[in-house]
Amino acid sequence: MKSLTDAIEQMIRKQNVSFISSVDEDGYPNTKAMLAPVKQEGIQTFYWHTNSLSVRIKQYRNNPKACIYFYDKESFEGVMLKGTMEVVDDADTKKAIWKDDFSIYYKGGVDGGDFILLRFTAESGRYYSNFNSISFMVNKEENMNDPICQSCGMNMRTAEEFGTNADGTPNQEYCHYCYQNGTFTRDVTMDEMLETNLKYLDHWNKETGNNFTPDEARPILREFLSSLKRWKKD
Repeated sequence: MKSLTDAIEQMIRKQNVSFISSVDEDGYPNTKAMLAPVKQEGIQTFYWHTNSLSVRIKQYRNNPKACIYFYDKESFEGVMLKGTMEVVDDADTKKAIWKDDFSIYYKGGVDGGDFILLRFTAESGRYYSNFNSISFMVNKEENMNDPICQSCGMNMRTAEEFGTNADGTPNQEYCHYCYQNGTFTRDVTMDEMLETNLKYLDHWNKETGNNFTPDEARPILREFLSSLKRWKKD
């Protein structure tokens, strides 16, 4: 089964146009159509090139809160990502991204002063597909390498949080709440696990900086759980 993240990333990579939004000095949103990002890292980090005199440069420096949007007119899918936009002007990053084709926009080249980058880091988003909208959070970088329990989805940050195999050795696929002595601690369905997870929604919201209601969180959790080993269908 394709995960929500994979579906969103693939949809974004097919697009030739993107939309970026900033906040002006009067507090109003400003939206601009752009070409596709020149670099994309999953659904978390995106880069665009722009002119150093662009009005958006000043806006993002004054207020880094930003929103970007991608849509597919053929499949009628769309995704909004919220996060922060950073103005990037260091030589190493610019040289790594520069392409000779960019000289049509920047006559002075990579070091000419006009060429500058915008780097967006996503924190949360909302995805529209098949007449349904799903809110989701974007994994923070520091947690991306933590093992995730393949039953409940909990990040396992220490060895004490691992489950145990029948011989007592650590099991790094399942947490100690879900798996002990080589067997699951509870015989539950995925929907029952989902409802158990929702009991900890306040903690999840606090940890991720979101404010999801149970109705908003339920489809997000269902999509997430269905991608885990215990619940994934062959």
